[in-house]
Amino acid sequence: MSIIEWDKRFELGVKPFDDQHKRLVELLNYLHDNINASGVTHEDLGAVIVKLADYTTYHFAAEEKTMAHYEYPGLASHREEHAKFCRMVAAFQNDFENNQKDFSLNVLSFIGNWLFDHILLTDTEYCKFIEHLATAPPKRTRSGALD
Repeated sequence: MSIIEWDKRFELGVKPFDDQHKRLVELLNYLHDNINASGVTHEDLGAVIVKLADYTTYHFAAEEKTMAHYEYPGLASHREEHAKFCRMVAAFQNDFENNQKDFSLNVLSFIGNWLFDHILLTDTEYCKFIEHLATAPPKRTRSGALD
């Protein structure tokens, strides 16, 4: 059973990021399966959590690099949203590694909901911006030349 089912709603039209989002959903579902599996050790579960955290960091860096390239005006707030999420996941991960808390289905549900909302709301905005740039006619400079 999956915590998030991938469907067309998540596709934003930027293939590398669509593929990365799909991978994040797969990792989240894999973590969900491992939380529910019998015989999974604390170390095994910890390795899956690390993999999810590392891939999330990789994905966020790729998004931010693209947004910077296109001079996306919402980059600073998007970057802060990413950083806030990474801090929360790091705190969950730290608590788990130090046996202070289990990495529960509630934590996983929180991460899944955040990812779902982030893709459908926040990421949609920068993809629309990039798409607009790609379809906008070239600008003319003061000298009249095309930019």
